[in-house]
Formats: sequence, C-alpha cells, structure tokens
Amino acid sequence: MQTPDTSPSQRRMFFVITGFALLVTVLKAVILGHEPIEFLAVADNDSIMRYLSVKAWFEGQSWYDMTQYRMLPPEGLDLHWSRYVDLGIAVIVWPLAQLMPLESAMSAAIVLWPTLLLLTLLLLTATVGYRVFGPAVALGAVLGILGWPPVAPNYFAVGGLDHHNLQILLATVMVFMLLLSGRPLWRGVIGGLAAALSLAVGLEMLPPIAMAGLILVGSVVLRRPEGDRALIGFSLSLALGNPALYALQIPTGEWLITRCDEVSPPFIAVTSLGAVLGLMTVALAPRLPNVAARSLAFLAASGAGIALVWPLLATCLYGPYASLPAEVQTIITDRIGEARPILEPLFEGDVSAFGFFVPTAITLILASAMWLWGRFQGTQTSDFPRRLGILLIFGWLGLFAGLHQVRLTILGASAVPMLMGLVLAPFLVKDNAHPMRRLALIPLGAATIFAPALYGFVTDMNRPADHGAETAYVKVQSCRHPDLIRSLNSVAPGVILSGSNLGPPILLLTHHDVLTGPYHRSIQAMADGVLPFDGDEAQLRAALKRTGAEYLLLCRDGLYGTPASFTTELAGGAAAAGLTPVSGPDPKLLLLRVEK
Repeated sequence: MQTPDTSPSQRRMFFVITGFALLVTVLKAVILGHEPIEFLAVADNDSIMRYLSVKAWFEGQSWYDMTQYRMLPPEGLDLHWSRYVDLGIAVIVWPLAQLMPLESAMSAAIVLWPTLLLLTLLLLTATVGYRVFGPAVALGAVLGILGWPPVAPNYFAVGGLDHHNLQILLATVMVFMLLLSGRPLWRGVIGGLAAALSLAVGLEMLPPIAMAGLILVGSVVLRRPEGDRALIGFSLSLALGNPALYALQIPTGEWLITRCDEVSPPFIAVTSLGAVLGLMTVALAPRLPNVAARSLAFLAASGAGIALVWPLLATCLYGPYASLPAEVQTIITDRIGEARPILEPLFEGDVSAFGFFVPTAITLILASAMWLWGRFQGTQTSDFPRRLGILLIFGWLGLFAGLHQVRLTILGASAVPMLMGLVLAPFLVKDNAHPMRRLALIPLGAATIFAPALYGFVTDMNRPADHGAETAYVKVQSCRHPDLIRSLNSVAPGVILSGSNLGPPILLLTHHDVLTGPYHRSIQAMADGVLPFDGDEAQLRAALKRTGAEYLLLCRDGLYGTPASFTTELAGGAAAAGLTPVSGPDPKLLLLRVEK
C-alpha cells in the first residue's frame, strides 16, 4: 500500500512528536510508578481484584479457579473474569519473580502492564495512521490517545490491570485490519483472532465484532477487491479461535453451562453462525446477479440462522443483569458510576462523563461533516471515504452505547483517536494552510483532544467550597486512602462488613476478609454493600447477624443513605448496643466490633 504523499516537514514533525509521546508515556510511568500499590489502592476495584487474582494464581490457586476466597469467606466470590489477562500480567511477573520477591515483581507489573499496552497502542496507531492517512492524521491520532479520557488517562493509566485496556487494543487491531489493504487473507485472520481473544477476555466488544463482520460481508456483497479472502480469514479464525480459547479457560465439566456474562454456548453459537453466514456469502456472491440479490440472500440466511440458535440466545437476550432482583439492578445503574447512562452524570456536571462524551460527540459530528462534504464535492480518492466511513461506524457505535452506560463508550475507542487526527489534520498541514486557518486549531483542539482538561480546570475554579450532602459523600470516598485502610491492620484479623467500594482495598492492604463488593455474581455481596447502610437499624442488624460479620466499618461523618439513617448517626458518633468502637485504626475511620 502506498503511503499518502507527504512533505519532509510533515514527516519530521510526525516522528518528533510521536517519539516525544512515547518518551512521555515511559517517563510518566517511571515518575508515577515509585509507589505502585498506592496507585492501585485508589484505582478501580476491578484492577485491585485482578491483582489479587494474579497473586493467588502465583501462590497456587488453579488456572480454572477464579474465586476470591477472602471476599464472602469461606466459600468466596466467583469472578467471571478471564485468565488470559492474568496470563499477560504473569508474563511480566514471572521473570521478575526470579530476581526479586513476588510482591516486588507484582508491584512492577502494576506499572509495566498498562504502560506496555499503551506503548503498543501508540505505535500501532502511529504506524497504521501514517500508512493509511499520512503523518498529520497519525500525529493527531497519537495526541487523541494521550488526551481522550477513555484511553491513556483512564484505562491505560498506572494501576490499570482491568481488562478494558487489552480489549481496546484488540478492537483497534481488528478495526485497523479493515482499513489496510493488501494480504486480505492474513488481515482477516489477524482481525478474527483479535476478535476471538477479545471475546474470551469479556463480552463488551461483541457489538464492534459483529459490526466488523457485517462490514466484511458488505465488501463481498458489493464485490470489492480482496473482500472474499478477508471475510474467509476473519470468519474461520473467529469461528475456530472462540471455542478454542473458551475450552482452554473453562473446566471440561462446565463447557455446556450457559453464562450470560462471559463466553459460553450461546455466544459460541452466535460466532459460529456468523462464520457460516460469512462463508456462505463468499460462496454465493459470484453466482448472484446483483447487489440486491446478494443482500436478500444474506438476510434470508441470517433470519434462518437466528431462528435456529434462538433457543440458546433467548436466555441471554436481556444481558447478564436481567435475572438480578430489581433493587440490585438499581444499585448497578445508580451507584456504579461507569454503569450509569452518560447523560445523567453529564448534566450533573461530572468531569469524567464530560470527557467521555463531549469530545467524542464533537469529533464524530465534525468527521461526519467531513465525510459528507467530501462525497458531495467528489474530491476524495475512492478509498478515503470508505476508510473514514468505517471509522465513523465504530465511533458512532461507541457514542450511542455510551448513552446506555458510560463505560460502553469504549466500543468506539478503536476509532475515535484516529477520527480526532482526521479532524485536526487539515489544520496541521503547514504547506497548504493559510495562517488564519491554522488558528482554527485552537477551538478544534479545545473541543476535541483538550476538552476534558479544560473542562476540569473550569469546573474546579467554579466549584463551591461546601456541597452539603456531596461533601459528606466525598468524605466517605476519602476513607479509601491507603494509609487509612492500612491502619486497620492494628486490629486482630476479622471479617468486615463495609460499603462495597471499600471491600477490594481492604483485601489489598490488610489482613482482614470482607463481605461486600460491587460484583453481580454475588447478589448478596452487592446488596449488602449498600442496602443495610441506607436502611434502618433493623435492616443493618439483620445484615450483621446473617453475614456473621465481626466488624462494621464506617467513615466518620459520612453520609449513608440520608442524614437521618441509622448508619449515618453511627458515623456521627451515636452509640448503639452491641456495636463497640475499636481503638487502633485512624480516627477518620470508625471500626465497630459486633458483639455476638
């Protein structure tokens, strides 16, 4: 494939800025990585639990056993996560553990794992962007990765051990295979294998994977060059890779069990159906006279296939939360920030929601206008609108998914940084831009790449000194500070009932066990981390009795439910029979011994 025509100055700028971006990524990891456990402790709960899973594996827990036994002891909490992420982290930990204690090797992996993934993403984006669109676009895309919150500032930050960063990287590989040309069979195979591994890691990327398959089908229906072989490679590698990876991480006796929160028979049936439809399209397309006939044949076969696998699909049609009690579903949608519809926190002034949504929306609107204008003018080369259209499909998919849940914005993370580069590139090209036109970079950059930082700066300047209930909530969140949590080690080991957001850091930093965590595989662990704290005295005491908790942990002066709730009164210093304050932990924490 020919690299787009570029000037020497553009190439120099690309290599200098890209090299600088890689250097900054490494230096940031070095500077921030001097206390990795501290970063992990205040990171998301899933990254903490991933760390504990890898550590337990190194300490002898089975490859197939993803139970965290210190949460809900003695049975433990079953995590529905993939060992393949653990394997990637273990590749870093194992050689280091030959040279240093396991704890030190694990600490190094907290820094190295997300940093290596980010460096890979930067190099991949820079290389593909340069080859397909030229250095100006690639440069803008690199800046987009570094500035757009769902990527470097969030999921690829130090301490990011959760699976989202790996899934973003794999989805980017898959999408870029659609943009490149040449060697179609191998591009299809690579894209299909990336999709299969992504599904084995988690189901979040199922919609983009299905979209990639439809785009390849469309290329065959339209009889585009290389379409047949690309679709064959994608279909076969996905159809074979998905069940193979499934079989390697699930015990043989559980292969036929349906689970709606991870790859299981219904999803293997879907990918197998997609592969059969893809291969059928390749076989029939040359024999059918026109696009309409080929499209009708594909739609008819799809309908028949869906009817065939429907008995398997119906169980998981409404997602993994459908079978949960209504009050637990409410906890997920109201209390877990990344699971909320994005417009709710956006209208509440949430900085992170702004960073996820607004730059994405502005970028997609501008890039869509660019695509429409180019089609209207007829000045673009034949491949440019197709490639831009592919990126727009995935970008809009992520934006619309984010309207349902904030975290689903990552469905478009494979495309949005490149789209940012495409929007900014015309103003980065010095040779063709009028000086006044170059000034447009300021508002464009402020609206896309730099919008999250600017918004956070403005909101911090205008934030009132006291927010009442909000301030109390912040105090509860501040109890997660590592030094406070570690102070619990001054007390004899026991089983703690706490808010669900404190469960994972307690496991990470102390010798205590916990009863709560924000994980839907245990309805009770999720509910007990919220409902007893929001309810009345009878509800709290019932939870303490049912769980066998030895300690109750509260944040002093924290707000639980309402200012008049029993737990809020306890946090404020009220006495209660059978709940004895324990000396030793930091005074900002209130640890109560549950008298039996």
